Amino acid sequence: MDVEVNTDAQNSDIGLKLPEIPTEDPLYINLCSDSDKFISCEHLYYLIQKIGIRYLIIDTRPKTHFEDSTILSDRCINIPQSEIKRGLLGSHFEKCFPKRSQARELYINRSSQDIDILVLLDWNATQETLAKSAHVNLLKNIFEEWDPGIKHNKIKILNGGYQEWFERYPAFTTNPSIKVPEFNNIEDEILKTFEYPEWVYSDDEDEAVNEEQQRKNKLNNKNINIEMDHCDNKSAKFRHTKSNSNVTVSPNKSKNFVTHVTISDDDKRPLWGDSVIDQRLEYPESPTQLNSRKILNKEFQNEVNIKPMIDRSSKPTILKTSDPRCKEVLRFMKELTELAKSKAKLAQELFHQEYELYSQHEDKYSASDEKYLRTEIKSLKVKLEDMHKMYLKVENEYKAYLEEADTIKYNANEDNEKKTYELQLFSLNNGIKEIETKRKKLQEDFLQREHKELMKQNDSDVFKEPLKTDGSSMNTNLERSYSTPNLFQLGERKAPQIDRTSKPHISPRNQNGLGIGNENIKVSLLSWGNREERMTPIHGTVYPGITGLKNLGNSCYMNSIIQCLSNTTSLAKYFTDNSYADDLNSNNHKVTQRQVVEEVAQVIKALWRGQYKSISPNDLKIAVGQYKEQFDSYEQQDSHEFLTFLLDWMHNELKKETKMLIEMTNAEKEWDKAMNSQKSIISDLFFGQLRSTITCLFCKQASTTYETFNSLTMSLSSSSRCTLNDCMEKFVTGQKVSGWKCPKCQAPRDAIKKFDFVKLAPVVVIHLNRFGDSGGSFEKSNAAVDFPLTGFNLKPYLVIENTKSIMSNSVRNYNYSLYAISNHFGTMDGGHYTAFCKNATQNKWYKYDDQTVTEVSPSQVKSQNATAYLLFYTSYPNTIM
Repeated sequence: MDVEVNTDAQNSDIGLKLPEIPTEDPLYINLCSDSDKFISCEHLYYLIQKIGIRYLIIDTRPKTHFEDSTILSDRCINIPQSEIKRGLLGSHFEKCFPKRSQARELYINRSSQDIDILVLLDWNATQETLAKSAHVNLLKNIFEEWDPGIKHNKIKILNGGYQEWFERYPAFTTNPSIKVPEFNNIEDEILKTFEYPEWVYSDDEDEAVNEEQQRKNKLNNKNINIEMDHCDNKSAKFRHTKSNSNVTVSPNKSKNFVTHVTISDDDKRPLWGDSVIDQRLEYPESPTQLNSRKILNKEFQNEVNIKPMIDRSSKPTILKTSDPRCKEVLRFMKELTELAKSKAKLAQELFHQEYELYSQHEDKYSASDEKYLRTEIKSLKVKLEDMHKMYLKVENEYKAYLEEADTIKYNANEDNEKKTYELQLFSLNNGIKEIETKRKKLQEDFLQREHKELMKQNDSDVFKEPLKTDGSSMNTNLERSYSTPNLFQLGERKAPQIDRTSKPHISPRNQNGLGIGNENIKVSLLSWGNREERMTPIHGTVYPGITGLKNLGNSCYMNSIIQCLSNTTSLAKYFTDNSYADDLNSNNHKVTQRQVVEEVAQVIKALWRGQYKSISPNDLKIAVGQYKEQFDSYEQQDSHEFLTFLLDWMHNELKKETKMLIEMTNAEKEWDKAMNSQKSIISDLFFGQLRSTITCLFCKQASTTYETFNSLTMSLSSSSRCTLNDCMEKFVTGQKVSGWKCPKCQAPRDAIKKFDFVKLAPVVVIHLNRFGDSGGSFEKSNAAVDFPLTGFNLKPYLVIENTKSIMSNSVRNYNYSLYAISNHFGTMDGGHYTAFCKNATQNKWYKYDDQTVTEVSPSQVKSQNATAYLLFYTSYPNTIM
C-alpha cells in the first residue's frame, strides 16, 4: 500500500521506516487459483499491466464489434461467435486469422509453453447469467476437451464481459465512444407482465359496509375462499378465481394491507403460488352476487389505479449556452479525435506490416513478397506522416483559437461532450505511443539478430592454421590435439598483435539503407527488458508526467531533482523521443561509460508513460553511486550538489564536436575554450557565461575573465524577507575585495569585483544559498524570498560585446517563467526535499513528494518562499510534448 507523507510541516527522511513490500501481489495469487472459471476486470487489468505474465485474450464478439472497439492490448485477438460451433477442434479456428499475421501466430502459440493464462470474453457474460450453450462457454469447452496436442494452463472467462471492461476502463479500449448494444434480460422478461404492489388502506366509515358485503358473499358464493389471519384478529378473505386467460386476486376493503396482482396470459406456465386448490372448478355467480362484486371491484380499481397527472411541459429544460464559441471548441476537438483515430489505425497497420517483414519466421519471403511489403511500409509511413502534419495543423489552430478567446462557459451537455473528447484523445494518443514503443522494440530485436548473425559470420571467416609438426625424431601414429598447447614452443610464443581498427561496426540500419518505422524514431542502446520490473512500478492510469518516485532511503534529494528535470519540457522530449541515442552512440565517455544518461532517460520515459502511479529509480541510484561515493550511501545529500554533478556527467556523455567560427569575440573564444569546441543539449539548455571584472581602486586597472555556469548561486539578505530581484541586484553589483594583487601595481590592493551576464541559457537555475557560516557555525537561513511566477526579466543584466550579438539578442526572449522548484524542509542536521513543478500537458502545478503527487494552486507555489532552494526558470514557452 502507498504511504503518503504530509510535508506541509517540516519533516525529515531520517528514521522513516516504510512497510515491507510483499513478495507477491494478492491479485496475482488470485489469478493463479484454479477454483473459479471467471476472472474479474480488475484482475485482467492487473494482468495486462504486470510484466512477466504471458497472457492471451480471445474476444468472441462479432467481428464488426471487435473492430469498432476492443481491449487496448496487442495480445487480444478475435474469434467471432458465428465461427464457434459444437464438434469443432481448437485448430479449426486458425482459419479466422490471415496467414502470417500476428494474431494467427499468437493463436498458434496458445499452449501452456507460451501462455500462462487464456482469457475469453463476450459482451456481457457473468457468473449468474452464463448459459451452457453460450458461445464463450462452448469455446472454453473446446479448448479444454477438443484441442488435441495443446495443453492449457488456465482458461478464464471475463466476468461481465466487454461491457463491464468498457465501463470500468474506457481509457484502455481502442475506442471509448461506441454505443453498447442493448441485450434482453431474462429477469426483465419474467417480470415485465407484473404490476408492482400497491398498498390500500380504507376509511373507518366503510368498514361496516365491507363486512356486510363479505357476509352476503360468504353465504351465497359456493366457490372456494382462502382465509388469512392478521395480527389485529380481523380476517380478510381473498377470492381466487382462475380461468384460461388470467388469475385475479381481488381484496375487499379493510384496515389490513392487501395487494393487487394481475398476471397476463402471456405465460401459461404454472405459477409459484399455484396448487390443487387453485385449480378446482368454480360455480357460477348469481346476478346479485355478480353485480355486488362488480361495484366493489370498480370502486377498488378507481382508488388503486388513479395515477397523478403530471404536466411535462413544466419540466425545466437545460439552458442553452449563449456563447457560440463552445460549438467551435467542440468542432475542433471532434476533428482532432477523428484525426487521432486515423493516426492510430495507420500506426497499427504499419506495425503489423513491419512485424511481418522483420519478425523472425522460419519461412523466408520471396523477393517479390518482400518488395511488396517494403512498398506497403513506405506508403504507410508517408500516409502516417501526412496525417500527423494534419493533426498538428488542427492542434495549432485550436491552441491559437483558445489563446484569442476569453474564458468560455459551457453548459452541462457541452461540458460532458468536451470531457468525452478529452478522454478519447488521451486514450488514442496513449495507444499511438504504445504502438511506437512496440515498433522500437521490434527494431531493437531485429538489430540484435543482425548483430549476432554478423558476429557469427565474422567467426566463420577467421582462418585457422594447423600447428606445425614437432622437430622430434620420434615417429608415432599419434597426432597432436588442437586443444592442447605445444609445451616445447610455449616459451618462444609471442603475444598476438590485434588490429582493433578492423573490428566491424554495427550500423543501426541494414545494408540496403532501409530503416524500420518512422525515420524520426531513434533506438535506445538498452531495450526495456527487465528494467521496468526493477523499477517495481505501482500501476495506474495517470496523466503523463504525473508519476511519483519512491524514496530509496534518504533519496528525496535525487527524486526532487529528477522531477524538476522531467518537467524541463525540451529535455523530457529529447529523452522520450529517444533522440539522445544518436548523441550517446557517437560519444564514448570514459568516466561514466554513458550509463548515467541512459538511466536518466529510462526514468524520465517511465515518468511520461502515463501508466504508473510511482516507480523506484533503483538503477539510476546505483549508476550515480558508482561514480560519486557520497550518492551511493543512504545519507541525506545536497540537491544542488547532485544537480551540478548530474548535469556535468550528462554533458560529457552527450557532447559532440562543433564548428569553430572564423571571427569571435573574447567571450566567444573563452566559451569555445571552456567547452573544448563541443556542445550538447545540456549545454544548449543550461549553460551560460559570466564576465568577471576586477578594477583596482588605486590605479583603476581592470582585469577581465570569463567563466561558464549551469546554475547561479545567490546569497540571501540578512533580513527575514527579500525579493528575487534584490538577490539578483546584489549578485551583479560590485563588491569590494581586499588583498587583490594588481598586475599593474604589482602589489596587493583593494579592488571592486563585478559580474555581468554575457550569455544567458534558455533555462536558468537559481540556487538560493540557505546554508552558510553564521558566527562560526553553519546554519540554514529560512529567509522568505519572494519570487515571480512569470515575467522575470534578465535582459537588463546582460552586456553586449559586438553588433552581431545585438541583432541576435533583439530576437531572443529574456522574459523567464518559473516551471520548477526544489524545496528543502528542515535544518542543517536533517530535512526533506520535495519538488513543485508545472506540468506541460496539463498546464497545472503539482507537488512531488517522493511517491505522492498532488495538484497545487499557483498561490501555494508562491507560498514556498521560505523553503525554496532551487528555482528553475525558462524563457521557452510551456509547450505540450
